[in-house]
Amino acid sequence: MESRLMLRFDQFTREKVLGSGSFGKVWLGRYNDAEVAVKELNPYATQTKYIVSEMETLAQLSHPNIITLYGLCIVDEGIFILTEYAAKGDLRKKLDSPHVAFSLKLKVSLISC
Repeated sequence: MESRLMLRFDQFTREKVLGSGSFGKVWLGRYNDAEVAVKELNPYATQTKYIVSEMETLAQLSHPNIITLYGLCIVDEGIFILTEYAAKGDLRKKLDSPHVAFSLKLKVSLISC
């Protein structure tokens, strides 16, 4: 993996848990004076080689509608993925909401095909 993407554990902070699931927790954190999402993966739920490969692919993407990957930290405490923080929340939850117009759901599903 590119060294610019490999972060040290002391380069970022985890401040507040935003959510959790089968793969681990998502924290609101800070990196380079910016708010970031810190995804803390459960060690038993991951394969490091697979994660690194996926992060290398994601790091090559650059588009206003794709969350930016800032880096990856692999330490004894776990695997941490730092990404752009989406302050307005999870797109999946928004689309699953009964308050979202069907036409918007259709547009998003067509774009993602």
